Amino acid sequence: MLEKTHRTPFTARITEARIPEPGKVRISFYEGTTDPKAHITAFRIAMGRAFTKNAAKLTEREVDAGYCLLFVEHLKGAMLEWFSRQERNLIGSFQQLSALFLKQYSMFMDRRTYDANLWTLSQGPNEPLRDYMARFKAVVSKVEGISDKAALQALKWSLWYKSEFRREMALNTPQTIQDALHRSSDFVINEEEMNNLDKQYEATKAAIRSSILTRPSKKGNPSNNTATQSSDEPRSGGAHNYQVGAGRGRGEPHYNTWVRKPTNYDERRSASITRPTGIQRHNAEL
Repeated sequence: MLEKTHRTPFTARITEARIPEPGKVRISFYEGTTDPKAHITAFRIAMGRAFTKNAAKLTEREVDAGYCLLFVEHLKGAMLEWFSRQERNLIGSFQQLSALFLKQYSMFMDRRTYDANLWTLSQGPNEPLRDYMARFKAVVSKVEGISDKAALQALKWSLWYKSEFRREMALNTPQTIQDALHRSSDFVINEEEMNNLDKQYEATKAAIRSSILTRPSKKGNPSNNTATQSSDEPRSGGAHNYQVGAGRGRGEPHYNTWVRKPTNYDERRSASITRPTGIQRHNAEL
């Protein structure tokens, strides 16, 4: 068991080298779930800063041995077990160690992004400009060797056709993709301000509409209403026909009474009936 702990895949070139003191180095542990290329890049940057002060005093072999040993110290769990299973005297340089490491965890490498990936992007009709520009930046940052002209064309044609930023790019074409990304920040701020103003306007309209609906209605004044006829009496647009009748019999007080004539009353027919004829007048004289 003790022999296995001393067993190492490193060659004597690494194990017998004088290890430089790197000082305080902030290197994250590799968890085995992220891109191994990104981890090696971050490790090289950290080690480069750590060995800068002692670079003149160290040989190339010592620096390379320091890279190998410190890299293994920042492996844990399944990654450390993978390293321990490697053949003895297999690794003699950091380049060999990096190659084996990348091969083992290549399934976690990000696929290379090409120019064609930009042309598959498109902004949705209701997608905020801020969200779309974040998606576009994430893709364009992974494209290697893309020209400003190609990136600008991809950005312009992927924007929503009613976008104000697309109109700006058509009228005032940016010279570089960095210039376009910088301009997009101003349009993002303006778009968000307009959306906030629209929300405030709609809220104000809703409040006004609610106050109108809940306002108590004014009731009519009964004193101002004209007297209405009963429903059982017909309305007449002309003059009313009335006649005056005197009280009958002596000793009875005299009252004027108003008698309404029927609506179908015919005055000419009544006159012909009540007017005395010649025979009637002769008999009356006798």
